Amino acid sequence: PVLLTHQNNFCSYADTIMPQFFFAVGFAFRLTFGRRAQAEGLRQAYGHVVRRLLGLALVALVIYEAPTVADNWDELVALGPLGALQLGVKSWFQTLMHIAVTSLWILPVIRRGPAVRILFALGSAALFAALSHWFYFEWVQQGGIDGGVLGFLAWTTPTIVGTLACDIVVDADSSRRVLRLFGWGILLMLVGWLLSCGSSLYD
Repeated sequence: PVLLTHQNNFCSYADTIMPQFFFAVGFAFRLTFGRRAQAEGLRQAYGHVVRRLLGLALVALVIYEAPTVADNWDELVALGPLGALQLGVKSWFQTLMHIAVTSLWILPVIRRGPAVRILFALGSAALFAALSHWFYFEWVQQGGIDGGVLGFLAWTTPTIVGTLACDIVVDADSSRRVLRLFGWGILLMLVGWLLSCGSSLYD
């Protein structure tokens, strides 16, 4: 059914899955990094997470396999290094690579307060929009997946929201926790709907 498949003109059920992955990544990242930093110290915690994320990126390269960009050496030489890299990079940036790069991107703010993380997410979204308007939208349409190479800028938002949800769950009592999560969830869904569908409310 159309409602269960990816669509370009409305948010379908399939379109909600990837943001949920990143929400869970943000929640788990904030929780586990904080615990590791307390147990082992900041230096070891940062070293551990960087090694893990680079390992995840390597796993992504193996799973998604750099595509065959040329049938023979002459075709590869004709493409040149930049042409071959451009064809390969677009296919490497799928779910696992996006998780690795997005997590590395938010690493500098993972321990910061809510205001800093929210500003970081808004700045990343604004940068993604500006780059898309400038050149990136046209480029990524030619074979990019899930936002392409710069997709981490957009995936920062659900990941940071996951870190904020972690804060609520860890810090609040159970009754206030549910109300806060529900309230913020409704507000964020409304903002997302307005950003996505608001342009259809006028001619």
